[in-house]
Amino acid sequence: MGSRNTLTGNVIRRATNDEYGSLGKALRTMPQTTWPAAVEATRFLAVTGWRRGEALALKWSEIDLATRTARLADTKTGSSLRPLSHAACEVLRELPRLGELVFPASIGADKLMRGFHKVWLRVAKRAALGGDFTPHVLRHSYASVAADHSFSELTIASLLGHKKASVTSKYAHHADTVLLQAANDISDRIAELMGDAKPDGTIIPLKNSRA
Repeated sequence: MGSRNTLTGNVIRRATNDEYGSLGKALRTMPQTTWPAAVEATRFLAVTGWRRGEALALKWSEIDLATRTARLADTKTGSSLRPLSHAACEVLRELPRLGELVFPASIGADKLMRGFHKVWLRVAKRAALGGDFTPHVLRHSYASVAADHSFSELTIASLLGHKKASVTSKYAHHADTVLLQAANDISDRIAELMGDAKPDGTIIPLKNSRA
């Protein structure tokens, strides 16, 4: 299942409802010998739509759970302020703080997780996902679920950290609460499809970084 890229004409893969369900079950039943940070990184990717590199490089110092935001200093499109859904925050709250990195390698709390791909392959195999189901499919699927909810391209771009989202900066005071609610709506649907409990909480408006 997929949608067509209007620029290239290529069909882009997205997760089906059944695949989301299989992925959620796989994550909940992975052997205890599987590195927990890698399992939770996969869950985090599913409910945020972040790029794999962004999640694996995420530092605790970049996260503010009180305002549900992450300020990424260095991404593919430069610095980025991301709203975090309750589901994403729940993943973060459950993680032990072993060092600077949120999702560290098993060989060192401050080392990047180079072995994530191996764990991903084990998760995908357990979930019986096809070979074309990569971590990037989770990013496109997140955007597709957002489109299913009729969110605008600009809202989706802001949630995913696309470069064109920067044009919303002058509207930040009005967009913050909207983006937080959008993040919740999308991740709640994905968590539901994955068979995970729906987290609850109240919305705290973001602070405008330019104020």
